[in-house]
Amino acid sequence: MLFKDLGYDLEKDFAMLGLVTSTPMVLAVTPKVPVKSVREFTEMARANPGKVDYATCGVATIMHFAAELYKNATKTFIVHIPHRGCGPAAAALAGGQIDVALVSMAPILPFARQGRVRMLGITTGERSPAAPDVPTFREAGLPELKDFVVENYYGFQAPAATPKEVQAKIEADLRTVMKAPDLLQKMANAGLDPFVRTPAQMRELYRADLQKFARAAAAGGIKPE
Repeated sequence: MLFKDLGYDLEKDFAMLGLVTSTPMVLAVTPKVPVKSVREFTEMARANPGKVDYATCGVATIMHFAAELYKNATKTFIVHIPHRGCGPAAAALAGGQIDVALVSMAPILPFARQGRVRMLGITTGERSPAAPDVPTFREAGLPELKDFVVENYYGFQAPAATPKEVQAKIEADLRTVMKAPDLLQKMANAGLDPFVRTPAQMRELYRADLQKFARAAAAGGIKPE
């Protein structure tokens, strides 16, 4: 996608063991930005091509890909200001050094609760239990965003040659662990939502995202630093 020769095949050389969590990505603004929804933000961006800057957690991060997919879908032109991590980007937003950011929700939530930033929408398929009042991009009421979903998920893989019985044991253990209330609470405190998927579902999503992010990289001219 970004590198011509990784030395391994992203699909063929790994066995999928299952997904477990997802970290929502959120589009957020400072209070001085006069928009309160993804729809209003899109209208503002369309009315001011090239005049709206936005921060992400860095070049070629999933946040950068999500922003390029959003720009391509809505035919908007907003300017990328990469930061070195989601924490610094969230702090810069809360401090007023930037006015718009697309970052992981976890570092934004404390600032949102203090009223220092306004969360407009999240890129996940469903609303997050951590911030149930924040709508998804799909709920923006824009036809071009009705299917917009970018999940920032975490799961487990193993070398493709791992014995099938070992793969099955790990998958079963993961599903058992992901029912533990204490673990789920710790995840929630860290800004992680449960996102349990089977190996087959993981592979399907993985393949779709490889294609999706390849399109985003091409559309946005994204190159590794």
